[in-house]
Amino acid sequence: MTGHTHKSIYRTQALPRSSFQSRKAEGRMADKNVHEAGFTPGGIKGGSTGSEMMSKEARSHGGGVPSGGPTSTLQEMGAKSSTHSSGFTPSGISSGTKASGMMSQEAKSHGGETPKGGTTSTVQSVSMGGKGK
Repeated sequence: MTGHTHKSIYRTQALPRSSFQSRKAEGRMADKNVHEAGFTPGGIKGGSTGSEMMSKEARSHGGGVPSGGPTSTLQEMGAKSSTHSSGFTPSGISSGTKASGMMSQEAKSHGGETPKGGTTSTVQSVSMGGKGK
C-alpha cells in the first residue's frame, strides 16, 4: 500500500493548559505550606508551627508523638513533599484519595463528624496555609 496516506479518525483533546497548570500550582502550594509550617525533608524545624504542634502533642500523650497523629502525618508528608498527592489541597480534600479515606475513617470513629484538632482537620488546615488549630 505504498502511496496511501492513513488519516486517523481519532482526535485527542488535551486538558486546557491553564487547568493543568493550576492543579500543578495548587500541588506545589500545599507542599509549600506544609514545609513553611516546619515539616521538611530534614525534620521538624525548631521554633516553627510544627515544633509547637509536636511539643503540644507529645505533652498530651505522655511524652511521645503517636504514629498516625497530626504531627507524624504532616512530617511524613513534608519529608516526601506528598501533601497534594495524598489528596490534601489548598482548595479542600480530593475525593478518592488517601486524604478522603482518612477523613471518612475518622468521621466513622467520631459519630459521623471529623473532629476539630483531629489528624484530618489539622493536616487540611496546614496544607491550606493555616496553623492546624
